[in-house]
Amino acid sequence: MLIGLDVDGVIRNFVEAVRTQYEKVYPDHDLPDEVPEWNISKIYPIGEGIFDFCFKDYPKEVFYEAGAYDGAMDFVNELSAKHEAVIITSQVNAECKFWTMKWLHEHGVLDMVPHVVMVGKGAFRKRNVKVDVLIDDRVKNLEEAEGVGIYGVGIKRTWNVGRFGNLYDGYDEILNELDRFSKVLEKAKERKTYK
Repeated sequence: MLIGLDVDGVIRNFVEAVRTQYEKVYPDHDLPDEVPEWNISKIYPIGEGIFDFCFKDYPKEVFYEAGAYDGAMDFVNELSAKHEAVIITSQVNAECKFWTMKWLHEHGVLDMVPHVVMVGKGAFRKRNVKVDVLIDDRVKNLEEAEGVGIYGVGIKRTWNVGRFGNLYDGYDEILNELDRFSKVLEKAKERKTYK
């Protein structure tokens, strides 16, 4: 089974990196304790300016200096041992792509998953990558994937709770779901073969 694996919100803690850098630059701004939705411009006091903040002003701090979620690298290692995987990540400009590749290398992800597809804002979206499963945190990406026949598996985060059917609490649950889905696919192949 070919698995598409998102980076930000799944293995890299983009949200925490943005918050850490933002609090350094704007120590007097009040921020919510948790991120209640995926569009961060609605929660940061600078509104739409948060996108330039992340993608133009502080891409190294946000994309390279970000930490990995607890257990993320073990998850990537186990995922890549059981399945063929490809990183599918949206990065909006060359600097973000550069720091993301450097982050993937520094964290050993490229040793486990050497294939990387970076999509942007244009017509080429995650749903266009030919995978069997997409693991993501963004509901829109999961819905678009399922709309073209890619099984969407989401990791539960504060910004997506209750907004998509296949959201899992942690990496072990995702691995279990992938094992279950893989068995279903195998049975489906057997049925087609022996009709």
